Amino acid sequence: MTGVLNTDLQDDVEPTQGARFCNNILRSRSLELEAYAEINDCKLLIVYAPSISAEESTPLLVGCIYHAILPIDAYATPKLLEHGVLIATPLRNRKVVARINNLDIEHTSYIYKDGSILILVTTNSNALEEIIDFTNTIDFNNINYFCVNSFNELPDKIYDVLPSHK
Repeated sequence: MTGVLNTDLQDDVEPTQGARFCNNILRSRSLELEAYAEINDCKLLIVYAPSISAEESTPLLVGCIYHAILPIDAYATPKLLEHGVLIATPLRNRKVVARINNLDIEHTSYIYKDGSILILVTTNSNALEEIIDFTNTIDFNNINYFCVNSFNELPDKIYDVLPSHK
Protein backbone atom coordinates (compact mmCIF):
# COMPACT_ATOMS: atom_id res chain seq x y z
CA MET A 1 0.00 0.00 0.00
CA THR A 2 1.39 3.39 -0.98
CA GLY A 3 0.25 6.68 0.52
CA VAL A 4 0.31 10.21 -0.81
CA LEU A 5 0.88 13.24 1.37
CA ASN A 6 -1.78 15.93 1.42
CA THR A 7 -0.74 18.26 -1.39
CA ASP A 8 -2.82 21.17 -0.12
CA LEU A 9 -0.02 21.93 2.31
CA GLN A 10 3.11 23.44 0.83
CA ASP A 11 6.49 22.42 2.18
CA ASP A 12 8.77 25.43 2.55
CA VAL A 13 11.70 23.38 1.31
CA GLU A 14 14.06 24.40 -1.44
CA PRO A 15 15.98 21.67 -3.28
CA THR A 16 19.28 23.23 -2.20
CA GLN A 17 18.43 22.62 1.44
CA GLY A 18 19.46 19.03 0.95
CA ALA A 19 19.75 17.26 4.26
CA ARG A 20 17.12 19.48 5.92
CA PHE A 21 14.50 18.02 3.57
CA CYS A 22 14.05 14.90 5.72
CA ASN A 23 13.76 16.90 8.92
CA ASN A 24 11.23 19.29 7.38
CA ILE A 25 9.10 16.45 6.03
CA LEU A 26 9.03 14.75 9.40
CA ARG A 27 8.34 17.97 11.30
CA SER A 28 5.54 19.13 9.01
CA ARG A 29 3.86 15.76 8.41
CA SER A 30 4.76 13.66 11.44
CA LEU A 31 1.20 12.86 12.57
CA GLU A 32 0.18 11.70 9.11
CA LEU A 33 3.33 9.61 8.69
CA GLU A 34 3.12 8.16 12.21
CA ALA A 35 -0.50 7.15 11.64
CA TYR A 36 0.40 5.50 8.33
CA ALA A 37 3.31 3.65 9.97
CA GLU A 38 1.08 2.39 12.77
CA ILE A 39 -1.81 1.31 10.54
CA ASN A 40 0.54 -0.55 8.19
CA ASP A 41 2.79 -1.95 10.93
CA CYS A 42 5.86 -0.39 9.28
CA LYS A 43 9.40 -1.16 10.22
CA LEU A 44 10.82 1.25 7.64
CA LEU A 45 8.89 4.18 6.17
CA ILE A 46 10.09 5.51 2.82
CA VAL A 47 9.04 9.08 1.95
CA TYR A 48 9.96 9.93 -1.62
CA ALA A 49 9.56 12.56 -4.30
CA PRO A 50 9.56 11.80 -8.01
CA SER A 51 12.05 13.71 -10.12
CA ILE A 52 13.75 13.77 -13.49
CA SER A 53 17.48 13.44 -14.01
CA ALA A 54 19.03 16.75 -15.00
CA GLU A 55 21.52 14.95 -17.21
CA GLU A 56 19.48 12.41 -19.14
CA SER A 57 15.80 13.27 -18.58
CA THR A 58 15.12 9.88 -17.03
CA PRO A 59 13.10 9.23 -13.89
CA LEU A 60 14.61 9.35 -10.41
CA LEU A 61 13.23 8.83 -6.95
CA VAL A 62 14.83 10.71 -4.08
CA GLY A 63 13.66 10.28 -0.56
CA CYS A 64 14.10 9.80 3.15
CA ILE A 65 13.98 6.59 5.14
CA TYR A 66 12.72 6.45 8.71
CA HIS A 67 12.79 3.60 11.21
CA ALA A 68 9.30 3.27 12.66
CA ILE A 69 9.40 2.29 16.31
CA LEU A 70 5.93 1.12 17.21
CA PRO A 71 4.98 1.62 20.87
CA ILE A 72 3.85 -1.08 23.26
CA ASP A 73 1.27 1.30 24.75
CA ALA A 74 -1.86 1.26 22.59
CA TYR A 75 -2.41 5.01 23.09
CA ALA A 76 1.11 6.12 22.23
CA THR A 77 2.14 7.16 18.74
CA PRO A 78 5.04 5.57 16.85
CA LYS A 79 8.41 7.29 16.77
CA LEU A 80 10.04 7.88 13.42
CA LEU A 81 13.82 8.03 13.51
CA GLU A 82 15.68 9.19 10.43
CA HIS A 83 17.77 6.39 8.97
CA GLY A 84 19.08 7.93 5.78
CA VAL A 85 18.36 8.88 2.21
CA LEU A 86 17.42 6.93 -0.90
CA ILE A 87 17.98 7.36 -4.61
CA ALA A 88 16.62 5.03 -7.27
CA THR A 89 17.09 5.32 -11.01
CA PRO A 90 17.04 3.14 -14.11
CA LEU A 91 20.49 1.76 -14.96
CA ARG A 92 20.12 3.22 -18.46
CA ASN A 93 20.62 6.59 -16.75
CA ARG A 94 24.38 6.07 -17.19
CA LYS A 95 25.58 9.53 -16.14
CA VAL A 96 23.60 9.48 -12.91
CA VAL A 97 24.68 5.89 -12.18
CA ALA A 98 28.31 6.96 -12.71
CA ARG A 99 27.83 9.92 -10.34
CA ILE A 100 26.24 7.66 -7.73
CA ASN A 101 29.19 5.29 -8.01
CA ASN A 102 31.46 8.28 -7.28
CA LEU A 103 29.51 9.44 -4.21
CA ASP A 104 31.18 9.12 -0.83
CA ILE A 105 29.07 6.16 0.26
CA GLU A 106 31.10 4.84 3.16
CA HIS A 107 27.87 4.90 5.17
CA THR A 108 25.90 2.82 2.68
CA SER A 109 23.13 0.77 4.27
CA TYR A 110 21.88 -0.88 1.10
CA ILE A 111 22.71 -0.99 -2.57
CA TYR A 112 20.81 -2.92 -5.22
CA LYS A 113 21.56 -3.31 -8.93
CA ASP A 114 19.88 -5.61 -11.36
CA GLY A 115 19.45 -5.43 -15.11
CA SER A 116 17.28 -2.33 -14.99
CA ILE A 117 17.48 -0.31 -11.73
CA LEU A 118 19.91 1.00 -9.13
CA ILE A 119 18.80 1.66 -5.56
CA LEU A 120 21.11 3.27 -3.01
CA VAL A 121 20.38 3.88 0.67
CA THR A 122 22.97 5.83 2.63
CA THR A 123 23.18 7.33 6.11
CA ASN A 124 25.59 10.02 4.91
CA SER A 125 23.79 13.25 5.81
CA ASN A 126 25.45 15.15 2.95
CA ALA A 127 24.33 12.63 0.35
CA LEU A 128 20.82 14.04 -0.07
CA GLU A 129 22.22 17.38 -1.18
CA GLU A 130 24.42 15.61 -3.73
CA ILE A 131 21.47 13.46 -4.79
CA ILE A 132 19.26 16.51 -5.24
CA ASP A 133 21.96 17.95 -7.52
CA PHE A 134 21.18 15.08 -9.93
CA THR A 135 17.68 16.40 -10.52
CA ASN A 136 16.03 19.09 -12.63
CA THR A 137 13.22 19.54 -10.13
CA ILE A 138 11.74 17.69 -7.22
CA ASP A 139 7.97 17.76 -7.10
CA PHE A 140 7.46 18.64 -3.43
CA ASN A 141 3.70 18.73 -4.04
CA ASN A 142 3.72 15.06 -4.99
CA ILE A 143 5.50 13.47 -2.05
CA ASN A 144 4.53 9.83 -1.56
CA TYR A 145 5.35 7.18 0.99
CA PHE A 146 5.26 3.43 1.54
CA CYS A 147 6.34 0.82 4.10
CA VAL A 148 8.79 -2.03 3.96
CA ASN A 149 9.89 -4.44 6.66
CA SER A 150 13.46 -4.65 5.36
CA PHE A 151 15.60 -3.22 2.60
CA ASN A 152 15.18 -6.50 0.73
CA GLU A 153 11.59 -5.45 -0.02
CA LEU A 154 12.71 -2.16 -1.61
CA PRO A 155 13.24 -3.41 -5.19
CA ASP A 156 9.64 -4.64 -5.56
CA LYS A 157 8.26 -1.36 -4.23
CA ILE A 158 10.62 0.73 -6.35
CA TYR A 159 9.62 -1.22 -9.48
CA ASP A 160 6.01 -0.27 -8.69
CA VAL A 161 6.63 3.46 -8.20
CA LEU A 162 9.55 4.26 -10.54
CA PRO A 163 8.10 4.93 -13.98
CA SER A 164 9.84 3.60 -17.08
CA HIS A 165 12.39 1.49 -15.24
CA LYS A 166 12.70 -0.99 -18.12
